[in-house]
Amino acid sequence: MHNFDSVSSLASAFIQAGSKNVIMSLWKIDDEATSKLIKAFYDMIAQGKNYKDALRGAKLTMIEQDPFHWSALTLHGV
Repeated sequence: MHNFDSVSSLASAFIQAGSKNVIMSLWKIDDEATSKLIKAFYDMIAQGKNYKDALRGAKLTMIEQDPFHWSALTLHGV
């Protein structure tokens, strides 16, 4: 079982400390899958997408892979 409340609380702490956005994983995921997802995320940021759309687009690039590897990342903030 995962404690999603503690993840949300940690994100809230970063936001309250001044971070505008926080990307967090709800559970431990494979490093290789994470690096592919984050690379796709930054590629989309470089194309001018906002964080929300970039994360969504990055997840869509991995949609055919096991959701365990891409569905854990969440965006918190503005």
